[in-house]
Amino acid sequence: MCQIKIRNIGPVNNVDLTLKKVTFLLGPQSSGKSTIAKLLCHCQWVEKRCYNNFDEESVRFMNSNTFVSGLIEYHRLEGYFSSKSYLRYEGNYIIIKYENEKVFITRTKNNTYEFPKVCYIPAERNLITAIPNLKKYNDTNDLILYFMYDWFEAREYLKDVDLSTLLQRPISYHYLKKKDTDEIKDGDTPIKLSNASSGVQSILPLCAVMTYVLTSIYERYKPLSAEQRMQLSELLSHLDSVSAQFKQLKAKGVKTKKELGDFLDNPITRQLMDNSTMDMLESLQRKFFYKYTNLYIEEPEQNLFPEAQETLLYWMLKHIQHEKHDNSLFITTHSPYILFALNNCLLGGLVGDKLSQQNRNSREGWIAPKDVAVYEIHDGELKSIQDEDGLLNNNYLNRAYKKISNEYMAMLAHYGD
Repeated sequence: MCQIKIRNIGPVNNVDLTLKKVTFLLGPQSSGKSTIAKLLCHCQWVEKRCYNNFDEESVRFMNSNTFVSGLIEYHRLEGYFSSKSYLRYEGNYIIIKYENEKVFITRTKNNTYEFPKVCYIPAERNLITAIPNLKKYNDTNDLILYFMYDWFEAREYLKDVDLSTLLQRPISYHYLKKKDTDEIKDGDTPIKLSNASSGVQSILPLCAVMTYVLTSIYERYKPLSAEQRMQLSELLSHLDSVSAQFKQLKAKGVKTKKELGDFLDNPITRQLMDNSTMDMLESLQRKFFYKYTNLYIEEPEQNLFPEAQETLLYWMLKHIQHEKHDNSLFITTHSPYILFALNNCLLGGLVGDKLSQQNRNSREGWIAPKDVAVYEIHDGELKSIQDEDGLLNNNYLNRAYKKISNEYMAMLAHYGD
């Protein structure tokens, strides 16, 4: 379980947040939602780097301005830090503390860390579908560039994405690899992806990348870092030595029980039977394959009709609850439709077994409230908007709706006078 404390970074004044399997963060524009998501994402990326090579990477982040400069470059947070900025992140492998413009990294006592895929789907995701030849974009080492890499991997691996259920129209996406082009079919009519509607251009990269990083990515080797390639080379050298020693023993021959006993008692055999090789194999296997995904999504409701927002939320909650992988989902939103649909899923998680088949539109998204955290940020501070049972309480969106409704009713009283 990950926790983060943030003080005086950008618009965020005072935030203590504990992640759950699914975490929602809502608030007005420029309130700090994305800032919190980006800080969390960056800390989890640093944690991955330290897991690969703690001694070298932790020193690099602590002895230079790498931690903050990475945030500024990758997440575009220039001007967000001051001498009063404070951050403390506690993950499954490391603790990061940023205070007085210095970074401190220590290891936790938890030995259960496994290598995750960390994926951030930004609000600007429609750029990759709306702008042709975006492959030429490489101005900076930023969030959009790396999301573009995830999109290119996803579309090449998936090739086809059916959006019909989500958009309630017979719309599908096809990647034509030989032509390196993207095509949308609305019914039987093919059009260029760049000419598709804004809703399609927003929901397609979200769904394609989410599908890829939650399912297909586990079927593939992940790219190895320089440190991992060195570790793999060391393992191969060790295995060559083991193989050579076994060949020497085999050449001597083992025919009787006494010879077998002598063989097993041989110092070389004991060395081969110790845990060193298995430890190396297990360690590398934990680093060479993704075990789960930490997924961040900004404003999933973007450019979508309310009914499509509702259907998309059910789809996302269904896919994040994977029985084999302990995935997590962090969503920033200011859509009331997303929250109302979420409340249905939370209630379904409590009483779903008592409902008839006719009352199960949200069934695929039902989730236990204990696995969900919902926060509201306002004036730089955070608070939970869940009651003790996990359902949503009277949050600011409901208050805003009542304010508009009350004004309407007050004016309606004079209509027809």
